[in-house]
Amino acid sequence: MLIKGFVSILATLILCGCNPGTTGQPPRAGSESHDKVAGAAATGVPGIAAYAGKPAIGTRKSLLPSVSKSGGRSPLGACKLGPFSSRQLTLSGNPIYVEPVAVEGSRNGTILIAGSPNYIWNAASHEVTRDSIFGILLSRDLGAHVIPSPIDPRLLSGIRAVSRSDGGWSIAFAELMPWSNYPPEDNVASLWYGIFDGEQWIHLERIPSTIDGRPLSYSASSLIRHGGAVAWAVKTVKADGTRGVTVFQRSENGTWSSKAVPVTDPLYLDLAYSEGLGFVLVVAEGPTNVNSLSYYTGRSGWSHLRKVFGPSSRRIDHPDLKLKDSTAILTWQSGIADSVGTRFEGVTIVGSFDGIDESMIVADAPITQILPIQSRTGQVVWISSTDSPDGSGDLHITIPSPTGNSILGSTADPFAGLIGATFIDRSTAVLVGPRLERIGGENVLLTLLLSAEVTCAIDRLHE
Repeated sequence: MLIKGFVSILATLILCGCNPGTTGQPPRAGSESHDKVAGAAATGVPGIAAYAGKPAIGTRKSLLPSVSKSGGRSPLGACKLGPFSSRQLTLSGNPIYVEPVAVEGSRNGTILIAGSPNYIWNAASHEVTRDSIFGILLSRDLGAHVIPSPIDPRLLSGIRAVSRSDGGWSIAFAELMPWSNYPPEDNVASLWYGIFDGEQWIHLERIPSTIDGRPLSYSASSLIRHGGAVAWAVKTVKADGTRGVTVFQRSENGTWSSKAVPVTDPLYLDLAYSEGLGFVLVVAEGPTNVNSLSYYTGRSGWSHLRKVFGPSSRRIDHPDLKLKDSTAILTWQSGIADSVGTRFEGVTIVGSFDGIDESMIVADAPITQILPIQSRTGQVVWISSTDSPDGSGDLHITIPSPTGNSILGSTADPFAGLIGATFIDRSTAVLVGPRLERIGGENVLLTLLLSAEVTCAIDRLHE
């Protein structure tokens, strides 16, 4: 059941005063269009009570008895999960919600949380300010500071951020055309690149484009940095409706290039950097009901490396590519249709890019989201939100392995929608997402922070 997604959608419609008829079908939880549809407040929405009455955060038994939980032993070594702690995000004492489109920790322990929509409630008057900021910077002592938007914040879309060695962030985002009906169409006016140093924007430029067609901000890849260079992959659409993929790269000297990737019918994509292959792109290609996953490399012009999975009758959504030394950890959400609808499971392939010693495992199921995050030492951890018919569920913290997966622990899921997550040091994982609360007699969604220590004895993938 996708109650979380529907709660968020209805919340946004009520808050913005939009006509539900203008939204079409609500996006599936986990879809990129959730960037513009997840909400911040709701009144009288069916299903709200299921979240208002959820258990307090604490340890609960895993819903996956077939998965070993024997001390968190994995090829990464003996790992342990510490207790969870939670805190509601406030700004100068005022409750706030920021859609967790980009959540990225820095080397000095601060966290960038950026996205649209965002809402700030006045604690005294209960009035709300809508879409007024780029995001929030959370210092190590959990103090919150505004990240001002360098463009009209209503037009922000597809924000991607990556931390820098100097403690700041490289950030890419799209500027949409002005819109009136919610949610806005993915009509991109410009692509932007900037550097935020923790206090101000110290660099901002439009990304030049020579592509045949126009870029799309939804389903863009991660922003990847290697040395002084950055790369970002986006989907494109031509006038005849043909879709493709373009990778934008900025060299160390600030020169931009844009190159097309030989892809047909791209659905979702992600980007990573390999010391042996350079920038590597993974693409989920359609049509939607016959998905496949492929690797593309761009060291000397973009070309197809190999097919990783498919074609398949199962949906392949939101591939996420992480690298640890020469090992690729590729995770995606797989949709399985049955008599009651479509359920989703998290699937992972662990192995080398050439396919040698590659294994595919089910990371968690049934889920509404699976989110791999990577620490600065290379440790990869899955955060998955399990699904249940009554809208309740657990958060599972899991580590990947070529031979299976190991759940380090679980807690009652306190979030009422999709989440973002990051590491802020070698071991502290921070989850960011919407929490249902009551303000001024109304049910609203606010940003909740949930953190825990994940410590492993051995920081390498194979013993």
